[in-house]
Amino acid sequence: GASGPLIALPQQHNVDLRAFDADTHYFYYAWEENPRFVDTLKWWHGPWGQKFRPFYRPIPSLLFWSEYKLFGINGSFPFHLVLLLSHFLALIFLWRFLVDLLGERDGTLAACLWGASLGEYFIWMAPIDGLLNWKDNVESWHAVAFTACIWAFLRFLKTESRRWQWAALFLFWVALCVKEMAYMAPFVLLLLCWHEQQLPEKGRFVLPFFALAGAMFFFRLWALQGMGFRMPGNAAWKFRLFNDNLGGGFTRAINGDCLMLSLTVFVTGLWWLIQSRHAALRKRQLLLQGIFALAITICLLFYTSYKTGIPFDQTVSRFLVETEWMVIPLLAPMYFFWCRFFQNKNRHQIFGVLFALIVYAPLTSGPNTAHIFYYPSLGWAIWMAYGVLDVFSLARRYYANQVVIVKQPKGAT
Repeated sequence: GASGPLIALPQQHNVDLRAFDADTHYFYYAWEENPRFVDTLKWWHGPWGQKFRPFYRPIPSLLFWSEYKLFGINGSFPFHLVLLLSHFLALIFLWRFLVDLLGERDGTLAACLWGASLGEYFIWMAPIDGLLNWKDNVESWHAVAFTACIWAFLRFLKTESRRWQWAALFLFWVALCVKEMAYMAPFVLLLLCWHEQQLPEKGRFVLPFFALAGAMFFFRLWALQGMGFRMPGNAAWKFRLFNDNLGGGFTRAINGDCLMLSLTVFVTGLWWLIQSRHAALRKRQLLLQGIFALAITICLLFYTSYKTGIPFDQTVSRFLVETEWMVIPLLAPMYFFWCRFFQNKNRHQIFGVLFALIVYAPLTSGPNTAHIFYYPSLGWAIWMAYGVLDVFSLARRYYANQVVIVKQPKGAT
């Protein structure tokens, strides 16, 4: 998943750190104004080490400052090398957490799908977008701290050792000093209790995390003399919620690029879920699906022609162009996974979906750039891992049925 940044790494030799965007200049200004270590202590009770955009992130500030002191202004190569090493560390932590949570096979598969940035191939969330610029190392450090926190709490749930709870609480404080998204950790801990079927009796142990989050929030208000920097937002958060999280061709459907085809397949999937419960309809499943899909397609074409004023024949021509149908390889797996998800109601998949949405929640307040999906994409990797396992399970059952049919003696019914 990191092969692109790794291949491009040699190109960073002797490159100025400020050669990327405005944020990199803001970091440089703060480094130059705080040449001594004692100067960096103010970042623990004030805005972080980046001018003009106040956040409370003392740990990334100190780490970036240390890198600058070691590598200098032309240290783009070592800065990006540290970025990739941090990503590798995050991958190891995530893998160990997922193995404890899901088991060795399932956890390893989910970690591999996340590390391989499989979502990138479906025009979806993927960690690869957090590996293109050294300043996005905050995402990797946040992933390490956040995962260490919930991993320690998971160990507490499994061992009932209070030492793990105290370790999780300390790591939660560390995560809060890395990035604001860590404020969602208490909700993820409740989700962990639900997943481990210990929510009623162990949920009360999450209360100290909510208390620490509240205390740190008020301390942050004091340190920043307000809420700090916030990207300008708008009322489109509902649109972004679906656009960012449905994945594949559904994203294009929401954007209007392939609306007719996407809606046709999606409604066909809903029809399949409805009629599969009735034995009489199941016998004619393929024919009914085809007729239903064709009817919906024709209705949508007429509706599109009516709303846009474009003649019906031109609407049909646009619908049939190759670029519209090229979305099928993206849409079909997502469509199949979503249908099977609603049918199976797999507990691990539900955990993945809720994890992704909880971690994503703070991102609805402003416009999103791809690097901030680094950690939310983990939840969808878990969801997709069980979708892949379900496909293999269906294939094995189909193969087993075929073998039984072939081995039946002549005349057997």
